[in-house]
Amino acid sequence: MERSFLTILLGLVVVVLFFSCGGIETHVEVLKGNYAFTRGEYQEANIAYLRVLQKNIHTGYISYNLGNVYHALGEPEAAREEWVRSLDTGDNRLLFRVLFNQGVLSYELGLYEEAYVSFRKALVLDPGDIGAKVNLEYCLQKINRQGSRQASQSTQSGTGKTTPGDDVERVLEYIRHRESWETPEPEEPAKELDW
Repeated sequence: MERSFLTILLGLVVVVLFFSCGGIETHVEVLKGNYAFTRGEYQEANIAYLRVLQKNIHTGYISYNLGNVYHALGEPEAAREEWVRSLDTGDNRLLFRVLFNQGVLSYELGLYEEAYVSFRKALVLDPGDIGAKVNLEYCLQKINRQGSRQASQSTQSGTGKTTPGDDVERVLEYIRHRESWETPEPEEPAKELDW
């Protein structure tokens, strides 16, 4: 008797899952896209995500995934457009990931001040994230180097103007003193079990 009750309960759960949130096909397509992305099959992931996006379900999350695919394909403008679409979400964790990825893309493109702004906004959402802190520091160093380069060029040309490099270095020192940033030790890879 107890076994039949569990079977009925399991059947109800399956039915609820099938009819909730746009049906099981949507979830299967997202899983296909995620699986293809992790395997480096970006075109297949792109197709799977676009199918789900047509259904207008979870558009913020799907746009985030599409942005990741476009970034992996080396299409920065398409990635940026998708990530901007996913900013309207109410999920702070997704918003953090979008801002973090925008910072990475801006850094890769040499837009260090834009990257700095993205990482700073991400840190407002998750102040304990070490990756965002380290990337913020890299941005500050690049901005400082650019400022130093501009200062030496302006000194050579005789203008004698000061640059924001000194301000950036002060902010960086303040952050270092305020929090002790330690780079975590690299973890050893998980050992696979031989089945």
